[in-house]
Amino acid sequence: MSMTEDFTAFFNTSDFAETATFAAVSGTLIYDENGAVAEEFGVEVSGPAALCPVAQWPAITEGDTLAIAFASGARSFQVRAVLPINDGALKLLRLVRV
Repeated sequence: MSMTEDFTAFFNTSDFAETATFAAVSGTLIYDENGAVAEEFGVEVSGPAALCPVAQWPAITEGDTLAIAFASGARSFQVRAVLPINDGALKLLRLVRV
């Protein structure tokens, strides 16, 4: 039997996550203004980054625009890179504000 990962608890907007929209599809992500570390790639991201489930936006790629709804208002970001994390169920989005 194959395992299906359930990330609901981690991507809950009342705890860690923010609501975001890509290509008219709403979802949730974990946003980090100061960047993130993807050790398996030897990459340290010093700019904005976001972690999201692959199944949520499977087609998101470099150059796409993503809107994140913060309590202070929505902001738009361009995706600079998409890095799969571990088994590929999550992806790290390197972002730049537009």
